Amino acid sequence: MSIHRPDLTDAVEFGLQTPVCPSTDEGWLCTLVRGHDGPEHAAGVGQNLYAHLWPVAPSELHSDAAVRSVWCPNCQAPAGQPCTQPTSTGRREVKRHHRARVIAATEPRDGR
Repeated sequence: MSIHRPDLTDAVEFGLQTPVCPSTDEGWLCTLVRGHDGPEHAAGVGQNLYAHLWPVAPSELHSDAAVRSVWCPNCQAPAGQPCTQPTSTGRREVKRHHRARVIAATEPRDGR
């Protein structure tokens, strides 16, 4: 059974590199675009159809303040501002931080 999720964007559908996110213990690979917005990972089968959805692991959740303290390499949101995504008339804030921003906030900086 597949679930249609028009709010999710498949990396496979747009020819982007996959897998872009970690796999589950069962071996499912997340095929959402890198830095996707949303509370879960999904294994897509194309056309916004998903055969498997799973929640973001608690280890992937980070302090809001720590993540907001860095610039987002995905949407270019400045430090202190929420992440955004494009709309047909401009940009809107998203509920979660882009994964690239989380990684930037949690990676060691080699003493810099």
